[in-house]
Amino acid sequence: MSKRNLKSSDEEGFIRAFCDDLADTEAMYHVHIYTSIVRLMGKRGIDIVQEVWKGPQTASEQPWIRQRYVYPTHASATLYAALYRSAIGIGAAIANKRHDEVGDWQHAPVDQPADTD
Repeated sequence: MSKRNLKSSDEEGFIRAFCDDLADTEAMYHVHIYTSIVRLMGKRGIDIVQEVWKGPQTASEQPWIRQRYVYPTHASATLYAALYRSAIGIGAAIANKRHDEVGDWQHAPVDQPADTD
């Protein structure tokens, strides 16, 4: 998760935090995250769609996780903030999916040793 102190007008900061957060999540869980922004038909606003793949994306497979984040919402006043919130959300979805597979919140992400403290 980004350690940046963000203000609502900090567009560049939100974009950097979005990219940093996705890169950290990909490295931690050894996954690939693809993000696309799709305009909704017949409604105001957009969808931010993220798909998580455990390996390289192929046309014949389904993503491991697929998530939508709708913008605008009460929680995101700007598109930049919405992108960052979507990165936080997909990280949480990956953690929850790992928990469902392993059944233990203390389990370390893939290929990372657990703390021995």
